[in-house]
Amino acid sequence: MGLLMNRALAGLRKFNGGLDAVAKIAAPCMLGLIFLFVFTEIMTRAIVHYSFAWMSEFPPMILTFVAFLFLGVLYKSKRHITVDFVSARLGERPRKMLSLFINMLVIYGSYMILRGAIGLMVSFYVTGFMSFTEFRVPMWIFSTSLVIGAVLLLLCSIELMVADTLWLISSKRERASKE
Repeated sequence: MGLLMNRALAGLRKFNGGLDAVAKIAAPCMLGLIFLFVFTEIMTRAIVHYSFAWMSEFPPMILTFVAFLFLGVLYKSKRHITVDFVSARLGERPRKMLSLFINMLVIYGSYMILRGAIGLMVSFYVTGFMSFTEFRVPMWIFSTSLVIGAVLLLLCSIELMVADTLWLISSKRERASKE
C-alpha cells in the first residue's frame, strides 16, 4: 500500500510540476500583455486623443485569469496567505495532522469552486454572453481560468494530503519498529 502511494505521489508531483511550469510561464506573459494594453491605451489617449474601450476592459479580465490560474501553484509552494499561530505551537505529528485536515478542507473547497466554475462557464457558453467592447469576446473563455485554477488547486491539495498521509503512516511504522 505504501509503495503504491509513494508511486502515486511521485507521479502526481511530476504532473503538478509540469502544470506549475506552464502556469509560471503563462502568468508573466499575461502580465506583460496587461502592461502592453495599459501602455498602449495611455499612449493612444495622449497622442491621438482616442480611447479604446477594449484596452480598458481586458487588463482586469487578464489579471483575474492570472489570479485564478495561480490558486494551486501558490497553495502548493506555501506562498499563499496563511495563519500559522496554531501550527507553530504544535509538535511535528500534530502539525501534519492539522495540515492533513486543512488539505481535506481545501480539496472540498476546490471541488465546490470547480463545480461553480463549470456551471458558470457552461451558462456563459449556452447564453452566448460576450464582453461589451469593440472586440466581442465570449466570456466563457475568461471563465476557463477559474476551472483551470480550481483543478490545479485540487491536484496540489491532493498531492499535499497524500504526502502528509504518507508521512503519518511512515512515522507510525518507524515508531512501532523502534519499540
